[in-house]
Amino acid sequence: MPFSGVEKAVVEKAKKEAAEIVVRAKKEAEAAVSAAGQRADKEAADTVAKAKSEAEEQHQRALSALERDMRLTSLEEKNRLLEEVIQKAAEQFKSVKPEKLAGICAKELEEADTAGATLRVAPGTKELFRAFSSKGVKVEEDSAIEAGYVLVRDDFRLDRTLKTRLDEVRTEMRTELARMLFED
Repeated sequence: MPFSGVEKAVVEKAKKEAAEIVVRAKKEAEAAVSAAGQRADKEAADTVAKAKSEAEEQHQRALSALERDMRLTSLEEKNRLLEEVIQKAAEQFKSVKPEKLAGICAKELEEADTAGATLRVAPGTKELFRAFSSKGVKVEEDSAIEAGYVLVRDDFRLDRTLKTRLDEVRTEMRTELARMLFED
């Protein structure tokens, strides 16, 4: 059955409105897809940027840890070498003739106020320090002293034994080594 003029106009109008709705729906769908794609791209870019940042931070932490470990290993090795040098120096110091050591100690004590003091020296070296007895110093041998001396008065104690001297060198050198390794 053919459409009458009114029906035909209604159908045409409906087709036109349907076509407009389809066009509008396509545009809205395309816009929604585009917006979703942009959001997905931004989220992906953010995720990649965050992953790169975290990877860089981990890399920097790993490098810092490695540098610290290398410095500590270097410090340990330098401390080991320092101990070897100190031990060799101690052996050489011990091999110096007692008379020469006594002379070195006497030079160190020339300026000290020794009146009323006790001078403790290594076993077998008391006679080498006999000159101090005339200055009012009591000279005693002390089995705890390997080399060097300890000057004792009521108001002070001066320890210049081999052990103390080596400990001072160790402390000074370790501090210097650590400073060289860890200061920027």
